[in-house]
Amino acid sequence: MLSILIPTYGFLPQQLVIDLVWQLKQRSFNWEIIVTEDASGKLEQIDCESINSIHPNVQCHILDQNLGRFAHRQFLARSAKFSRLLFIDDDAVLPEDFILKYEPYISSKAAVFGGMTYADTMPTDTDRHLRWKVGKKKEQIPARIRNEAPYARLQTCNFLIDKAVMLDLPSHKEISGYGHEDTMMGYDLRYAFVEVLHIDNPIEHSYIELSDVFMEKTEEAVGNLARLIKAGKIDEDVTLYRVYTKLKKTGMHRVLKWYVYNNRIPLLARLFRANPPLVLFDIYKLGILTKKLRKFV
Repeated sequence: MLSILIPTYGFLPQQLVIDLVWQLKQRSFNWEIIVTEDASGKLEQIDCESINSIHPNVQCHILDQNLGRFAHRQFLARSAKFSRLLFIDDDAVLPEDFILKYEPYISSKAAVFGGMTYADTMPTDTDRHLRWKVGKKKEQIPARIRNEAPYARLQTCNFLIDKAVMLDLPSHKEISGYGHEDTMMGYDLRYAFVEVLHIDNPIEHSYIELSDVFMEKTEEAVGNLARLIKAGKIDEDVTLYRVYTKLKKTGMHRVLKWYVYNNRIPLLARLFRANPPLVLFDIYKLGILTKKLRKFV
């Protein structure tokens, strides 16, 4: 009994649904697939109809308003008719045994996270090098390592969870737009004493964002982190905050803030070029966090 839920943000996940249906038809349990688009205006009703036509157990809807990422997932959870929910990002490319690997956990009460991967070859478009490199070097983490700190290393691109648990998760008003939904889910699952397991069942992200778009989202995520820190909801499990607190003890955070904001244009120019060094990406994020926290900490 499995509800597969795909929140989409202007990306047409038709091939993903086709691949899922093919795998699900090999299994003996009941299932459904629900796709909802967040009123971005990028998908039209005809796109939903093409998805609906794939199989009777598939339904696609376009929302009347943009709910935000967390509320969008909650909406999907409420819409599901089965008690186990599998959330998948809309641009996912699946391995052929994806459903098979999740099947042993459908009757479990644990929240199970499959992980993510990126193509082995760097994109030919240099404008996408930064996002690919961050994904490849920082997000493509095997289950063995994720299980060392299971609540601190959640990746919500691909996870299985109980409907009741999902609906009980609290909303955090400090989060606006993109970033740190997975961080807070980790805290909330830990405090609710929900078992978390990580397995090697990764999706591959097929869409690599342009560098300027990715950096806008990165700044949005750092803003979310700053508000969560102000609210006392973050501890040093979050790497960026842990490094910030060490710098703050020595006063070096002020130097870093000055350096980043006086060199913002050349730093971004280097990050947007071919094969950017990730140390600059980390420095840039620390500088942004320091500036955003100056009012609070």
